[in-house]
Amino acid sequence: ALEVLNVERNELTCLPAAFGRLQSLKALDLSSNQLSELPEVVCSLTALEKLDLQYNSWTRLPETFAQLQSLKVLNLCGNDLI
Repeated sequence: ALEVLNVERNELTCLPAAFGRLQSLKALDLSSNQLSELPEVVCSLTALEKLDLQYNSWTRLPETFAQLQSLKVLNLCGNDLI
């Protein structure tokens, strides 16, 4: 099963719902894209230990973000979080 996925610098503006099927994913790099909203589907990836969201257009994280209880490393650098 896929455990590491790096899609940095791909000019992504959204993520497909199929991301929710990546339940074994431990590391996800979404840095340097054009994402402005963290999809709920990412918050369902409860095995995630490392999540890189730097240099996007995030202004907030969803309440369901708390479901990522295995998360050990989170990078939010270069965003406009309020």
